[in-house]
Amino acid sequence: MSWGRFVRLLVLFLAIIGVFVAARAAFAFGASLLMTGFAVVPLSMQLSSVWYVSMIGMIAASLMARGPKWNKLDVELFLLLGTLTAFVDLLTAPLLTLGMPMAAAIYVRALHGQIMDSRGGLKMLGRGALGWLAGYAGAWASKAVLAQVAIDENAMIRTIMQVWNRAGVDDSSSSVVHSLLRNLAGIAPGMRLDAAVSLGGKLAANVLPLLVFAGFLVATGVAFFRLWRAGDAPWARASRWPLALLAAAPYAWFLLVANHSFFHYWYSYRIQAVTVLVVGLLLALDSVRGVAPSVAIFEVSNSSYDANRQELD
Repeated sequence: MSWGRFVRLLVLFLAIIGVFVAARAAFAFGASLLMTGFAVVPLSMQLSSVWYVSMIGMIAASLMARGPKWNKLDVELFLLLGTLTAFVDLLTAPLLTLGMPMAAAIYVRALHGQIMDSRGGLKMLGRGALGWLAGYAGAWASKAVLAQVAIDENAMIRTIMQVWNRAGVDDSSSSVVHSLLRNLAGIAPGMRLDAAVSLGGKLAANVLPLLVFAGFLVATGVAFFRLWRAGDAPWARASRWPLALLAAAPYAWFLLVANHSFFHYWYSYRIQAVTVLVVGLLLALDSVRGVAPSVAIFEVSNSSYDANRQELD
């Protein structure tokens, strides 16, 4: 895709998110793009597919989360997203297609008072994650089965060996610490990734990227501090744990898939867009204390929120 077409597509997507979700959600998504090197998306066949699936998933999840269809079709939506990811992605940044749509859906449902406590939020996250995992792992397993039957009698064994290898098992060159450092460095634009691994003198020369990364860490701390300080506010109870788990998911991926995350960090670090998006959404949710925040174009008044809460109680 040409750069001009990609920019037009991106503007259209941000406009849709701004109108049907919230203007600040669109800004949060824009920040996640800027922090994870979005410029390469239209130039990379491997990476572009997973981003387009994520963007379509965000729109679908945001629209579904506004109404009763969510509880009926949420597992099916993420099952489809996981299956599409396994089909089009070449193991670049697959977690984007789970994290981005799920973060948007939790934001919308917390914003409109449709989940009222952490139990509801965690249930929502768990159902979506299980659906996505079933689709993603199931599609990969089906490839191995088909290859076993039609092409190579050792396909299943080779698949298991590749999973074992990509997890970094028995591979000292791709330790979990080095894998984590390489991918953390990628989120700071311009930072030398090799310097981040060695923690040598080159790292100190990257002043601007370090300042950008430090600013992101401060924003993350502020977002979660305000979220916990909000206490018993329904939107805080509903979103606290599911969004915290989503923000941590990319780093769990780096640890579990250490070999791939180490050698292909220029792709894998981009799943931290999920973390950046979550932080932006948390800052947006905190804009009004104690009630569902009115940060969307579709504002939620105190009276309508209280009436909605009484009906749910």
